[in-house]
Amino acid sequence: ATLVGNAVGAGLPLVARKTAFVCLVLMIFVWPLVCAVTFLGADTISSLYTPNTEVQQTIKTLLAIVAIVGFFDSIQTVMGGSLRGLGRLQAVSIVVLMAYYGIMLPCAGLVAFPFSCGIVGIWYAMGIGPLVTMLCFLALLLSTSYE
Repeated sequence: ATLVGNAVGAGLPLVARKTAFVCLVLMIFVWPLVCAVTFLGADTISSLYTPNTEVQQTIKTLLAIVAIVGFFDSIQTVMGGSLRGLGRLQAVSIVVLMAYYGIMLPCAGLVAFPFSCGIVGIWYAMGIGPLVTMLCFLALLLSTSYE
């Protein structure tokens, strides 16, 4: 947000666009490393929390979900920062409010309780908010003037 905002403030729209793009590409390449560590280290990570094998298995399942959902979440975080740097604060706030509170939270409650998916269902539903946010932010970034 700061780098994009500084470039916009300095009257350098191409630098602002390039900065937003580089940050996004960087995250696209960094997240697979985080995902690999999460998948490969799931046994170790789960055993750090508890000796109970049943709980460890639940933690491993949730880590697998987080490894996937985290991709969408990290991308939307970078895009949101770029949009804030471009001065699109209100649009970012509305998208986050609607995606998380209007879509994700009701979906989490629905899959957790009426569909009896429990915590795994809640974590799957947690992927909906970042995914919707990421897609909306992508549309906003593509339609925003950097000048």
